[in-house]
Amino acid sequence: MERILVTGGEELLARHFERMYRGVYDVRLLCRRPSRAGEFYWNPLRDELDPAALEGVNHIVHTAGIAGVGSRLDLRGRDRLWRERVGGAALIGRHLLASGAQLESFVNVSSTAIYGSGLDPYIHTEASPVGSGFLAGLYVGGEEEAYLLEAEALAKRWVSLRMGEVLCGYGGVLPYMAVGGNYGLALLCGIGQQLVPWVHVSDAMRSIWLAIENREMRGVYNVVAPEWVSYREIATLSAQMKSGRSLPLPIPRGVWRAAVGAWGGPLMHSQRVASERIEELGFDYLYPDISRALQHIYGE
Repeated sequence: MERILVTGGEELLARHFERMYRGVYDVRLLCRRPSRAGEFYWNPLRDELDPAALEGVNHIVHTAGIAGVGSRLDLRGRDRLWRERVGGAALIGRHLLASGAQLESFVNVSSTAIYGSGLDPYIHTEASPVGSGFLAGLYVGGEEEAYLLEAEALAKRWVSLRMGEVLCGYGGVLPYMAVGGNYGLALLCGIGQQLVPWVHVSDAMRSIWLAIENREMRGVYNVVAPEWVSYREIATLSAQMKSGRSLPLPIPRGVWRAAVGAWGGPLMHSQRVASERIEELGFDYLYPDISRALQHIYGE
Protein backbone atom coordinates (compact mmCIF):
# COMPACT_ATOMS: atom_id res chain seq x y z
CA MET A 1 0.00 0.00 0.00
CA GLU A 2 1.45 3.35 -1.01
CA ARG A 3 1.86 6.07 1.58
CA ILE A 4 0.36 9.50 0.87
CA LEU A 5 1.16 12.61 2.90
CA VAL A 6 -1.43 15.40 2.67
CA THR A 7 -0.68 18.94 3.80
CA GLY A 8 -3.33 21.20 5.30
CA GLY A 9 -4.61 18.35 7.42
CA GLU A 10 -7.17 20.50 9.24
CA GLU A 11 -8.81 21.67 6.02
CA LEU A 12 -11.77 20.39 4.03
CA LEU A 13 -9.93 18.86 1.06
CA ALA A 14 -7.37 16.99 3.14
CA ARG A 15 -10.01 15.54 5.47
CA HIS A 16 -12.24 14.51 2.59
CA PHE A 17 -9.34 12.81 0.79
CA GLU A 18 -8.46 10.89 3.95
CA ARG A 19 -12.05 9.69 4.41
CA MET A 20 -12.46 8.74 0.75
CA TYR A 21 -9.16 6.89 0.31
CA ARG A 22 -8.42 5.49 3.75
CA GLY A 23 -7.70 1.81 3.13
CA VAL A 24 -6.75 2.44 -0.49
CA TYR A 25 -3.65 4.30 0.65
CA ASP A 26 -1.83 4.74 3.92
CA VAL A 27 -2.87 8.38 4.32
CA ARG A 28 -0.96 10.73 6.63
CA LEU A 29 -1.92 14.31 7.42
CA LEU A 30 0.31 17.26 8.21
CA CYS A 31 -1.39 19.35 10.91
CA ARG A 32 -0.47 22.25 13.13
CA ARG A 33 -2.05 20.41 16.06
CA PRO A 34 -1.81 16.64 15.47
CA SER A 35 -4.13 14.76 17.80
CA ARG A 36 -4.43 11.18 16.54
CA ALA A 37 -2.59 8.41 14.75
CA GLY A 38 -1.60 9.31 11.22
CA GLU A 39 -1.28 13.02 11.97
CA PHE A 40 2.13 14.70 12.06
CA TYR A 41 3.22 18.15 13.12
CA TRP A 42 4.18 20.93 10.80
CA ASN A 43 3.95 24.69 10.97
CA PRO A 44 5.17 26.48 7.84
CA LEU A 45 4.67 29.80 9.63
CA ARG A 46 7.52 28.73 11.93
CA ASP A 47 9.38 26.73 9.30
CA GLU A 48 8.85 23.53 11.31
CA LEU A 49 8.11 19.98 10.14
CA ASP A 50 8.40 16.65 11.94
CA PRO A 51 10.89 14.64 9.82
CA ALA A 52 9.07 11.43 10.75
CA ALA A 53 6.15 12.58 8.59
CA LEU A 54 8.19 11.97 5.43
CA GLU A 55 9.39 8.47 6.30
CA GLY A 56 8.34 6.01 3.61
CA VAL A 57 6.14 8.55 1.81
CA ASN A 58 5.56 7.88 -1.91
CA HIS A 59 3.39 10.86 -2.82
CA ILE A 60 2.57 14.25 -1.33
CA VAL A 61 -0.72 16.06 -1.93
CA HIS A 62 -0.37 19.76 -1.17
CA THR A 63 -3.69 21.35 -0.13
CA ALA A 64 -2.41 23.84 2.46
CA GLY A 65 -2.73 27.56 1.79
CA ILE A 66 -5.72 27.43 -0.55
CA ALA A 67 -7.66 30.65 -0.17
CA GLY A 68 -11.31 29.87 0.50
CA VAL A 69 -14.24 32.14 1.24
CA GLY A 70 -13.72 33.25 4.80
CA SER A 71 -9.92 33.26 4.55
CA ARG A 72 -8.52 36.56 5.71
CA LEU A 73 -7.18 38.67 2.86
CA ASP A 74 -5.68 41.48 4.90
CA LEU A 75 -1.88 41.74 5.06
CA ARG A 76 -1.63 39.24 7.90
CA GLY A 77 -3.98 36.79 6.22
CA ARG A 78 -2.15 37.03 2.91
CA ASP A 79 1.16 36.41 4.61
CA ARG A 80 -0.25 33.30 6.28
CA LEU A 81 -1.63 31.92 3.00
CA TRP A 82 1.64 32.59 1.20
CA ARG A 83 3.74 30.90 3.85
CA GLU A 84 1.45 27.87 3.92
CA ARG A 85 1.15 27.46 0.14
CA VAL A 86 4.51 28.60 -1.18
CA GLY A 87 6.60 28.34 1.97
CA GLY A 88 5.04 24.99 2.85
CA ALA A 89 6.12 23.42 -0.45
CA ALA A 90 9.62 24.89 -0.05
CA LEU A 91 9.80 23.54 3.51
CA ILE A 92 8.98 20.05 2.28
CA GLY A 93 11.62 20.39 -0.42
CA ARG A 94 14.32 21.24 2.10
CA HIS A 95 13.45 18.22 4.25
CA LEU A 96 13.43 15.92 1.22
CA LEU A 97 16.85 17.24 0.23
CA ALA A 98 18.21 16.69 3.72
CA SER A 99 16.88 13.12 3.88
CA GLY A 100 17.96 12.14 0.37
CA ALA A 101 14.44 10.89 -0.40
CA GLN A 102 12.66 11.17 -3.74
CA LEU A 103 8.89 11.21 -4.14
CA GLU A 104 7.03 9.38 -6.86
CA SER A 105 4.92 12.52 -7.30
CA PHE A 106 4.08 15.86 -5.77
CA VAL A 107 0.44 16.75 -6.44
CA ASN A 108 -0.24 20.44 -5.97
CA VAL A 109 -3.92 21.30 -5.51
CA SER A 110 -4.33 24.74 -7.06
CA SER A 111 -7.22 26.95 -8.18
CA THR A 112 -8.68 28.49 -11.33
CA ALA A 113 -8.24 31.80 -9.49
CA ILE A 114 -4.79 31.69 -11.07
CA TYR A 115 -6.40 32.97 -14.31
CA GLY A 116 -7.88 36.12 -12.82
CA SER A 117 -11.32 37.37 -13.85
CA GLY A 118 -13.20 38.70 -16.84
CA LEU A 119 -16.74 38.97 -18.18
CA ASP A 120 -15.63 38.41 -21.79
CA PRO A 121 -16.22 35.07 -23.56
CA TYR A 122 -12.54 34.09 -23.29
CA ILE A 123 -12.09 30.42 -22.41
CA HIS A 124 -9.21 29.62 -20.07
CA THR A 125 -7.17 26.52 -20.85
CA GLU A 126 -3.99 25.31 -19.22
CA ALA A 127 -2.04 27.32 -21.82
CA SER A 128 -3.79 30.59 -20.94
CA PRO A 129 -1.79 33.41 -19.33
CA VAL A 130 -2.16 33.76 -15.58
CA GLY A 131 -3.94 36.72 -14.06
CA SER A 132 -2.77 39.49 -11.79
CA GLY A 133 -3.37 40.22 -8.12
CA PHE A 134 -2.68 38.37 -4.91
CA LEU A 135 -4.70 35.20 -5.51
CA ALA A 136 -3.21 34.58 -8.95
CA GLY A 137 0.28 35.22 -7.55
CA LEU A 138 -0.35 32.85 -4.65
CA TYR A 139 -1.14 29.94 -6.95
CA VAL A 140 1.65 30.77 -9.39
CA GLY A 141 4.08 30.70 -6.46
CA GLY A 142 2.76 27.31 -5.37
CA GLU A 143 3.16 25.87 -8.85
CA GLU A 144 6.70 27.20 -9.16
CA GLU A 145 7.69 25.43 -5.95
CA ALA A 146 6.03 22.22 -7.14
CA TYR A 147 7.95 22.38 -10.41
CA LEU A 148 11.22 22.91 -8.54
CA LEU A 149 10.73 19.63 -6.67
CA GLU A 150 10.92 17.76 -9.97
CA ALA A 151 13.66 20.00 -11.37
CA GLU A 152 15.80 19.27 -8.30
CA ALA A 153 15.05 15.51 -8.51
CA LEU A 154 13.16 15.55 -5.21
CA ALA A 155 10.07 14.22 -7.01
CA LYS A 156 9.90 12.14 -10.17
CA ARG A 157 7.04 14.30 -11.42
CA TRP A 158 4.82 17.17 -10.38
CA VAL A 159 1.15 17.75 -11.14
CA SER A 160 -0.88 20.86 -10.45
CA LEU A 161 -4.68 20.55 -10.40
CA ARG A 162 -6.31 23.93 -10.98
CA MET A 163 -9.71 23.30 -9.43
CA GLY A 164 -12.85 25.35 -9.71
CA GLU A 165 -14.89 26.06 -6.60
CA VAL A 166 -15.19 22.72 -4.81
CA LEU A 167 -18.86 22.18 -3.97
CA CYS A 168 -19.95 20.19 -0.93
CA GLY A 169 -22.57 20.59 1.76
CA TYR A 170 -20.34 21.23 4.76
CA GLY A 171 -17.76 23.80 3.72
CA GLY A 172 -16.27 25.79 0.90
CA VAL A 173 -18.18 28.39 -1.09
CA LEU A 174 -21.56 26.65 -1.46
CA PRO A 175 -22.96 27.54 2.00
CA TYR A 176 -22.28 31.20 1.16
CA MET A 177 -23.95 30.91 -2.24
CA ALA A 178 -26.92 29.06 -0.76
CA VAL A 179 -27.45 31.38 2.20
CA GLY A 180 -31.16 32.13 2.42
CA GLY A 181 -32.01 28.94 0.56
CA ASN A 182 -33.88 27.43 3.51
CA TYR A 183 -36.28 30.37 3.24
CA GLY A 184 -36.67 30.17 -0.53
CA LEU A 185 -34.35 33.13 -1.16
CA ALA A 186 -31.54 33.08 -3.70
CA LEU A 187 -29.31 35.90 -2.50
CA LEU A 188 -27.24 36.99 -5.47
CA CYS A 189 -23.81 38.54 -5.48
CA GLY A 190 -24.65 41.57 -7.64
CA ILE A 191 -27.08 40.40 -10.30
CA GLY A 192 -25.49 36.96 -10.32
CA GLN A 193 -24.44 36.82 -13.96
CA GLN A 194 -20.81 35.92 -13.19
CA LEU A 195 -19.80 32.44 -14.29
CA VAL A 196 -18.50 30.17 -11.53
CA PRO A 197 -16.07 27.37 -12.43
CA TRP A 198 -16.97 24.51 -10.11
CA VAL A 199 -16.41 20.84 -9.37
CA HIS A 200 -18.20 18.42 -7.04
CA VAL A 201 -15.99 17.40 -4.12
CA SER A 202 -16.07 13.73 -5.15
CA ASP A 203 -14.76 14.60 -8.61
CA ALA A 204 -12.10 16.82 -7.03
CA MET A 205 -10.92 13.85 -4.96
CA ARG A 206 -10.99 11.53 -7.97
CA SER A 207 -8.77 13.93 -9.91
CA ILE A 208 -6.20 13.74 -7.10
CA TRP A 209 -6.41 9.95 -7.23
CA LEU A 210 -5.79 10.06 -11.00
CA ALA A 211 -2.78 12.34 -10.55
CA ILE A 212 -1.30 9.83 -8.11
CA GLU A 213 -2.06 6.72 -10.15
CA ASN A 214 -1.39 7.91 -13.71
CA ARG A 215 2.38 8.08 -14.03
CA GLU A 216 2.02 9.90 -17.36
CA MET A 217 0.42 12.94 -15.76
CA ARG A 218 2.79 15.88 -15.44
CA GLY A 219 2.29 19.62 -15.29
CA VAL A 220 -0.95 21.60 -15.16
CA TYR A 221 -4.54 20.35 -15.47
CA ASN A 222 -7.80 22.22 -15.04
CA VAL A 223 -10.38 20.39 -12.93
CA VAL A 224 -13.79 21.93 -13.56
CA ALA A 225 -17.14 20.39 -14.43
CA PRO A 226 -17.90 20.76 -18.15
CA GLU A 227 -21.13 22.73 -17.58
CA TRP A 228 -20.66 26.50 -17.30
CA VAL A 229 -23.11 27.97 -14.82
CA SER A 230 -23.68 31.36 -13.26
CA TYR A 231 -23.78 32.35 -9.63
CA ARG A 232 -27.51 32.97 -10.12
CA GLU A 233 -28.12 29.42 -11.35
CA ILE A 234 -26.35 27.85 -8.38
CA ALA A 235 -28.12 30.08 -5.85
CA THR A 236 -31.60 29.63 -7.34
CA LEU A 237 -31.22 25.85 -7.74
CA SER A 238 -29.97 25.57 -4.16
CA ALA A 239 -32.96 27.50 -2.83
CA GLN A 240 -35.37 25.41 -4.89
CA MET A 241 -33.90 22.14 -3.64
CA LYS A 242 -33.70 23.25 -0.02
CA SER A 243 -37.15 24.81 0.32
CA GLY A 244 -39.19 23.99 -2.77
CA ARG A 245 -39.22 27.58 -3.97
CA SER A 246 -36.76 30.18 -5.17
CA LEU A 247 -36.93 33.97 -5.23
CA PRO A 248 -33.80 35.61 -6.70
CA LEU A 249 -32.80 38.66 -4.68
CA PRO A 250 -29.91 40.72 -6.11
CA ILE A 251 -27.69 42.27 -3.45
CA PRO A 252 -25.94 45.52 -4.46
CA ARG A 253 -22.20 45.13 -4.75
CA GLY A 254 -21.50 47.64 -2.01
CA VAL A 255 -23.78 45.82 0.42
CA TRP A 256 -22.26 42.47 -0.54
CA ARG A 257 -18.74 43.75 0.04
CA ALA A 258 -19.76 45.11 3.43
CA ALA A 259 -21.26 41.74 4.38
CA VAL A 260 -18.43 39.41 3.31
CA GLY A 261 -15.47 41.78 3.48
CA ALA A 262 -12.50 41.25 1.19
CA TRP A 263 -14.21 38.29 -0.51
CA GLY A 264 -16.85 40.59 -1.97
CA GLY A 265 -14.57 41.14 -4.94
CA PRO A 266 -13.50 37.55 -5.73
CA LEU A 267 -17.09 36.32 -5.49
CA MET A 268 -17.99 38.69 -8.31
CA HIS A 269 -15.28 37.35 -10.62
CA SER A 270 -16.38 35.50 -13.74
CA GLN A 271 -14.50 32.78 -15.60
CA ARG A 272 -14.99 30.31 -18.41
CA VAL A 273 -12.59 27.43 -17.84
CA ALA A 274 -12.19 24.26 -19.90
CA SER A 275 -10.84 20.94 -18.64
CA GLU A 276 -10.25 19.00 -21.86
CA ARG A 277 -6.68 18.08 -20.92
CA ILE A 278 -7.65 15.86 -17.99
CA GLU A 279 -10.67 14.53 -19.88
CA GLU A 280 -8.33 13.41 -22.68
CA LEU A 281 -6.78 11.05 -20.12
CA GLY A 282 -10.15 9.34 -19.72
CA PHE A 283 -11.31 11.26 -16.66
CA ASP A 284 -15.12 11.31 -16.54
CA TYR A 285 -16.98 13.58 -14.16
CA LEU A 286 -19.49 11.79 -11.97
CA TYR A 287 -21.30 15.12 -11.61
CA PRO A 288 -20.94 16.95 -14.95
CA ASP A 289 -23.96 19.22 -14.50
CA ILE A 290 -24.93 21.45 -11.59
CA SER A 291 -28.39 19.97 -11.11
CA ARG A 292 -27.04 16.46 -10.54
CA ALA A 293 -24.28 17.78 -8.28
CA LEU A 294 -26.64 19.76 -6.06
CA GLN A 295 -29.14 16.89 -5.91
CA HIS A 296 -26.39 14.69 -4.51
CA ILE A 297 -25.21 17.34 -2.05
CA TYR A 298 -28.71 18.10 -0.75
CA GLY A 299 -29.71 14.44 -0.70
CA GLU A 300 -32.53 14.57 -3.21
